[in-house]
Amino acid sequence: MYHESHNTRLEHALVEEKWQHASLIFQIDRDASFQSRTSLALVSDGKRMIVRRCIRRYNDSPDTDQFVYAEGEIERPTASTLIAELEQVAICPFAPRALGLDGTTQGVRTPDLELSWWGSEPDSWKPLAAWYDKAWGQLQHALPGEDWYF
Repeated sequence: MYHESHNTRLEHALVEEKWQHASLIFQIDRDASFQSRTSLALVSDGKRMIVRRCIRRYNDSPDTDQFVYAEGEIERPTASTLIAELEQVAICPFAPRALGLDGTTQGVRTPDLELSWWGSEPDSWKPLAAWYDKAWGQLQHALPGEDWYF
């Protein structure tokens, strides 16, 4: 694990030189009020399936936010199952949106698509939210340390 400060979007799966030849499979995000934003990415370097966690520690200025990374290898069968299950999720693309001040925003990103919801997921997105919860647990299990916030 290491610390790094910079003001960028959490496109962490491919930011470092060692990741230039890696492919982002999917990324899941959790941004809860009064907590740090956490992002988990599944990437492939052609040989291995790797999970990378980025926790964004918010400071007074976005220019001073800190990013804390951890990474670990996930078993290919586990990763393949998550990918296959995500590919099978069907949702209504025009779900009602919720607005609010405090709460949690969760999201799923692939190279082609980004979906997010605030608070409770729309009813028609329950299959995606169930996959998200499963993926979160399995990706965290592949990483050293705990699922913690600052």
